[in-house]
Amino acid sequence: MEHRFDFSDQQEFTVQAGILDNLTWDFPSDPFYRYAGAGEQSGQPAYAVRTAWSRPVGGKQLSFGTAGYYARQNWSSGRFVDGWAGMADWQVPLTQSWTLSGEFYRGRGAGGLGAGIGRTVLYGTSSTYAATPIRGSRLPYGARESRNRRL
Repeated sequence: MEHRFDFSDQQEFTVQAGILDNLTWDFPSDPFYRYAGAGEQSGQPAYAVRTAWSRPVGGKQLSFGTAGYYARQNWSSGRFVDGWAGMADWQVPLTQSWTLSGEFYRGRGAGGLGAGIGRTVLYGTSSTYAATPIRGSRLPYGARESRNRRL
């Protein structure tokens, strides 16, 4: 779902929200039968929200946004992990041909988003034992910047 609020001077504020499939990217133990993953076993979907402010500057968009993600996961035997992520993004036009854009993120147990090389949780020993401690893998502080040149 998305809603845009138009302000004066061509400024725009956008709110986006979604209910997502609760993916964890855990591999199935049996290649011939599909079992519910840890995200599906939690019995609830994942939730995401993003807000952004933007306005045109010199014919290009200047924008800043923030976002959040939450997903409850049930890894069986009473082992639950709360996956979450906080994010920020920006796009700043520098000249007519160059734009600086980037993003920053931080979280835990969000391998289903493709973060942390797809690892959602870390196990103390073997994942097959119910007494094995489990915790959500941390997403390191991350940032990515790029300078885009329009040809």
